[in-house]
Amino acid sequence: MQDKIKGFWEAVVETMEEGVMIVDTEGVIMFVNRALEELTGYSRSEIIGSKCTVLNCDVCESVKRGEDFWCDLFKLRNIKRQRCALRRKDGKIVQVLKNATILYDKDGNVLGAIETLTDISEILKKENR
Repeated sequence: MQDKIKGFWEAVVETMEEGVMIVDTEGVIMFVNRALEELTGYSRSEIIGSKCTVLNCDVCESVKRGEDFWCDLFKLRNIKRQRCALRRKDGKIVQVLKNATILYDKDGNVLGAIETLTDISEILKKENR
């Protein structure tokens, strides 16, 4: 039964229109779905194992010296409906809506974080017209 449920979850994540990215506590990308590949122009093999800073999101915090957290997400614990611009592999800027939250193990230890990114470029173009 667990394998069947796991298969369902994998199918759900792969068919989502929102990009999904899982990072570890150091910001290393551990997983991306098909939609994130399309959104960023990076294939899984190119992006998994890279730091999330490869996406050059304009609102993301870079490594901060002298603070406990390298990224504000790990201090805030979640980000909801944050508008940001990221740079695709081809250099084009994409406007996205970001939601992110920290992932914990059963003992409450931080494992990393999950982010969903929704392309809002077309919506913004329509608003500007």
